[in-house]
Amino acid sequence: MDAKEKRLKNIRTHLVRGDKKLIAERAGVHWVWVSEVIGGRGTSERVLAIAEELIRERTLGRE
Repeated sequence: MDAKEKRLKNIRTHLVRGDKKLIAERAGVHWVWVSEVIGGRGTSERVLAIAEELIRERTLGRE
């Protein structure tokens, strides 16, 4: 498994219901594009970075 696959797996594991729409709003794109990127069928560093930021925000809020 390469770094991109690990990154996508980590994002998929930690997303919860509604996150794709939130990521889409932050990125200024349609949620379907976010779904394509997270599913590995599209490429967008911006979408992945926003997803990771959202996950970090959520995990920091739990501590």
